[in-house]
Amino acid sequence: MSALRLRSLTLSLAAVLVALLCATTLNARSSYEFRRADSATRQTCAALKKQLPFGRVTSQGLGPDYLLSVQIYYNQLQAKNFPACVVYPSSSSDVQTAIKAIKANNVQFAVKAGGHQFNNGWSSVDQGILIDFSRMTRKTYDAASQTGFYEPGNRWRDIYGYYAKWNVVPVGGRLGGVGTGLALGGGLSYLSAQYGLACDGFVQLDVVLADGSLVAARADNEYADLFKALKGGGNRFGVVTGYHVKLRPTGTFYSGVLIYEEKHFADVVKATVDFNENNQDPKAAIITTVDSIEVGGLLFGLGKLIILFNVYDGANPGSVFKAFEDIPHVADTRTPGSYFKAAQMLDVGTLSTGAYTSRVARYRPGSTKELDLLKNFQAWYAAHKGEYILATVDYQPVAQGTIAAGRAAGGNALDMKDGPHIWVNLLLAFDPNLPAAKQQALIESWKALEQSVPSDEDVVIFMNDAGDQPILQSYGTYPQLQATSRKYDPDQLFIKNQQGPQFSV
Repeated sequence: MSALRLRSLTLSLAAVLVALLCATTLNARSSYEFRRADSATRQTCAALKKQLPFGRVTSQGLGPDYLLSVQIYYNQLQAKNFPACVVYPSSSSDVQTAIKAIKANNVQFAVKAGGHQFNNGWSSVDQGILIDFSRMTRKTYDAASQTGFYEPGNRWRDIYGYYAKWNVVPVGGRLGGVGTGLALGGGLSYLSAQYGLACDGFVQLDVVLADGSLVAARADNEYADLFKALKGGGNRFGVVTGYHVKLRPTGTFYSGVLIYEEKHFADVVKATVDFNENNQDPKAAIITTVDSIEVGGLLFGLGKLIILFNVYDGANPGSVFKAFEDIPHVADTRTPGSYFKAAQMLDVGTLSTGAYTSRVARYRPGSTKELDLLKNFQAWYAAHKGEYILATVDYQPVAQGTIAAGRAAGGNALDMKDGPHIWVNLLLAFDPNLPAAKQQALIESWKALEQSVPSDEDVVIFMNDAGDQPILQSYGTYPQLQATSRKYDPDQLFIKNQQGPQFSV
């Protein structure tokens, strides 16, 4: 045997041993979590193993399903939560069984679709019961009504790829790897200026309520209030097991990114503000991400850069992006292609496998707030060298067309006032193994950065990017959301037994 083959075999065996060691360690950890969970949770897990078909419930970390369920999260702080057991439903009926058992025993739980949620505990649970939708990935197409159906275990790339053969697409996430739970938080899309938020495309939602019943919520039936609450209200009202949505025609999209050096930050942000205030073409969409990469290498040879996402619904955008093109840039990846291609552009967040904290600032046009925040961000990253992995401030225009389309679709939970306005996502990644005190200090400094330029309070907080902020309280329908929660969940199972945006009580 050659030395090269021997070395290759040795490395392969070592990899297998490491994998087995990790799996065995995780198995021991999961068994420990099951033992230390309270008796009600252990009893619920045992009961669900009997009530559901074989393989639908596991508490064994040695299995690949459990490993993926507890470790694959965008925010690695969520991966530090170990459920007593994981339920893998394959139908709405399985979810009904799980919710009935969870309520009967009054135990903690979480629901995981794609695992992309920034907030620790919103899609993970420690010592409780995790409902993992990874096996619910069915999709259908109805040509006559131009509607589609998809289950919550899909990611947007799965959905866009499936509907591409018919040249249609639902309004959904801008990053293909994100899960469908995004739509329940509103969901800003490259198509939003034309068709509204992702939630505005809902036609019907299949929902498991707190009592375990399954209902079909629509705008024109007895569950119209529930339907509207779920259009941006998040996981506070029930577990959505099926999405029936409008589909939109697609053709060629011009998409890609422009990359800028730090010396042009102010020029690009100013152009972003001008685009938000003056653009009249609803087919054009941008995201301006101002990025500081402190640990883990450079991107395009830069540690400080702007990644400007351009997407145009059409092969030729004309001069709509000219203001950005006139600013000197170091790279331009924009080309015509499919919508699937547009959704597969660089996800800044994948530059880190760290822990995250996220916040949202929101501004109306006519001030210098966007530029003021940029200056404060530059001062922040200069003062925190070596303390984080990635810091990014992302400017996301919200066109008046987005708001108008939502109203035309019957309204949503956000009930936004006239725009345009801009949502700014402040996203910070850091080492999940930092001492707790250092983590908290970083988180507080990031919160202080967001609050250093006061938000305009009449602009709602974008749930998909928000942290520990009064999200629902910022919505125009807040009193109705409170009433809807009490009506369908009188014991407040979805408020008290799972984490998520909170009501004031």
